[in-house]
Order: sequence, then structure tokens, then C-alpha cells
Amino acid sequence: MAGLRSLASGGGAPTDEVQATGLEREIMIATEKGLDPYNMLPPKAASGTKEDSNLVLSNTNKRNYPA
Repeated sequence: MAGLRSLASGGGAPTDEVQATGLEREIMIATEKGLDPYNMLPPKAASGTKEDSNLVLSNTNKRNYPA
């Protein structure tokens, strides 16, 4: 039982950084470095004019227009 951490031992509650594992930990580390590894943050918007348009990334080259 030496590996257990209790609140009474003065260690306090474990932080998210201590408890995170796997993908959650990878995302937390990347976020701390200012990166967005899985495109989770909203894109930076431009003014929306023809000269300074908002680019929308796509995984295809096809343009879909409403019918």
C-alpha cells in the first residue's frame, strides 16, 4: 500500500496532469506547448472579404454547393 496517495498525507488531491493518461495526456501536453494536434480549436477567422477570405480546410478537392 506504499503506492497509494491519500489526502491525509499532505499531498493533496492529484492534479489532472498527474492522472491523465494516453490520448488525454497527449492533448494536454500539446495544449501546454500551444499546439492543436487534432484540430480541436476553432480556426482563426479573417475579415471575410474577397481579399482576406476565410479558408475552410477539407480532406478532398471537391467543392460541394447546396442544391
